[in-house]
Amino acid sequence: MDACHCASCRKWSGGPLLAIDCGTDVSISPTDNITVYDSSQWAQRGFCRHCGTDLFYRQG
Repeated sequence: MDACHCASCRKWSGGPLLAIDCGTDVSISPTDNITVYDSSQWAQRGFCRHCGTDLFYRQG
């Protein structure tokens, strides 16, 4: 478990980002409801395109 307090994470989550490392073998379906964007040069964030719920942050 980890926490991030940077301005980007605070804006995205409304407070500090609390995260659990789930590794690389994670899948979310159906994918047609997920929107992903590059939030920085090193990371992407995903959210539900219908309700706006934050779903994930991933590096790479």
